Amino acid sequence: MAKKKATLVINPHAGQNVAHLSDILAIIAAGGWKTHITLKEYGGHSIQLARAACKRGDDLVIAYGGDGTLNQVVNGIMNSGEEQCRLAVIPGGTANLWAREMGIPIEPVRSALSLLCSEERAVDVGYIDVAAVTFADGSAIEFDTEHNGKSKGRKRGRKTKNHFLLMAGLGADAAIMGSVSKTLKYRVGPLAVGLSMMKELPTYPTFPVEVKALRHGEESLLWQGEAVQLVIGNTRRYAIVAEMTPEASIDDGRLDLCIITADDPLSTAQQLAALVLRRKPDTTVSSYFQEAHFLITIPASVQVQLDGSAVKLKDYLDKNVYEQVLGRAGTEQVMITYRIDVEPHALRVLVPSDCSSELFEQPEAEQSVTEGKELSVHEKDKRSEESQRMRDSESGAVPGSLVRGRRVTMIGKAVQVEIKKQPSYVLAGTTPKLSTGEQRVVAVVINKKTVLHDQQGNTLPFDDVASVKEGAVITVEGKKNKRGVIRATTMVI
Repeated sequence: MAKKKATLVINPHAGQNVAHLSDILAIIAAGGWKTHITLKEYGGHSIQLARAACKRGDDLVIAYGGDGTLNQVVNGIMNSGEEQCRLAVIPGGTANLWAREMGIPIEPVRSALSLLCSEERAVDVGYIDVAAVTFADGSAIEFDTEHNGKSKGRKRGRKTKNHFLLMAGLGADAAIMGSVSKTLKYRVGPLAVGLSMMKELPTYPTFPVEVKALRHGEESLLWQGEAVQLVIGNTRRYAIVAEMTPEASIDDGRLDLCIITADDPLSTAQQLAALVLRRKPDTTVSSYFQEAHFLITIPASVQVQLDGSAVKLKDYLDKNVYEQVLGRAGTEQVMITYRIDVEPHALRVLVPSDCSSELFEQPEAEQSVTEGKELSVHEKDKRSEESQRMRDSESGAVPGSLVRGRRVTMIGKAVQVEIKKQPSYVLAGTTPKLSTGEQRVVAVVINKKTVLHDQQGNTLPFDDVASVKEGAVITVEGKKNKRGVIRATTMVI
């Protein structure tokens, strides 16, 4: 990318993410990015922060938090109407399903390094809205919707979550996710959701469902009956341990619908066993469909979640309509028809350049920079010969100036990037603070102007930097800026 302006949207996550902020910023700055830092302060704030970043002309919005933060940033980008804005993720939540799907390292420093050598991929985005409200007496209120999923004739607030990147859930999971204690969630992680699911699912009541496909403006009935859970997947993972939509692809222009049809305690127990042991739904008590546009009718009392966060029906209805729904004798007697659409290739995301996720159907884009790229035998022999020639001709003692250099212990693998049109390497490591001795993270930038030596004083070729391993101790001389970036002039590896 020619320009490098980014906004980092941070979910504090009880202070845990803020503790790693300076480490992440050092690495991002080393990659040549100018980063604007924003902090989520209240529910829905991340949507506004991401939208503002796109409107400001930023090239990238980085969601630093969990899948809920990711969902809000996706909505902010999609609602901005700006096409230049890309999405990146530094995982800092409980489940981090997107990071796990894409192979993004969970540890913050390593994920920031991975971001520097990521590549752009176009992905589908799901969209949900209310198409109709039907009352028990047969009267109904219908809303016009466009085929691309965007509502027509109704204004949406900036906090409304219409889009989802991972999945939408209707039924038991939404009720459970809405009731999980955040304190418990932070303490025991994704297990909190699993524990709640195991406890509540067997007792969750079934509800009537009608599912239709919308193809070329014509409705076609796909399924009708009683269900306990519906999952509309754009990706495959679900609560880490299961794949509710195992055939999903994120760039195929379709959404995958799984309906758990269990209607008695025995079959519900069977479904739970399948999710825990086989990590997939039991096909004997579930139904599966793939479509670009769904119309799903369920009682208004059934809750909805997007990307693991519960959403409220009132966010999708005008105030007077919502009051009519509440005014009826029980929301189970009011039926809501949700329209759920896919917006193909609507969002560009950064994923690791070595990402091998099965979610992508389309061929990988040509990689400009690849971390840990395998060299051909010819290239390896050529570099080995070059390295040996340099050792033979320039061996000697390590320059005395390096005695005063910083000793850096590697904690992240070197990645090759282009900084100001120059091939460069970025390494992450820890070095003691001169005043206190406290270890702090620094990012070391090496380019072809950097003089490299081994421990015997031999001069090394530039690409030998790629051989530096995690845990190795290097000695670096160069100016360190306030962000913790060292521009190496000389280095011993």
